[in-house]
Amino acid sequence: MDETRCVKTVFNGFRHHQCRHKRGHGKDGLYCKQHDPERIAKKNAERQRIWTENSKKRAEARRRRDLIDELCKDIPTNELHKYRLVKLQGSSQNTNRRKGKANG
Repeated sequence: MDETRCVKTVFNGFRHHQCRHKRGHGKDGLYCKQHDPERIAKKNAERQRIWTENSKKRAEARRRRDLIDELCKDIPTNELHKYRLVKLQGSSQNTNRRKGKANG
């Protein structure tokens, strides 16, 4: 094992070998920046935080849709369409609007 390179073992598609990057990060400076366990843990924690936040937003959106469906279940579809709560099938409204601008 080369004592000047990162101690992480990597796989290149054919074989396992020692990482080619120089040491200097992580515990006792044994890892390269890419394989630094502390950096990886911090990055994964941030990724998990973002995922959890987005998951809560999606769950709230589902809850709201379900609530609207429950509240509107006895109202005829054409009445919901009149108040723009649903689109009628075959509607000729432009659905490709972006940031409030009509495509033309």
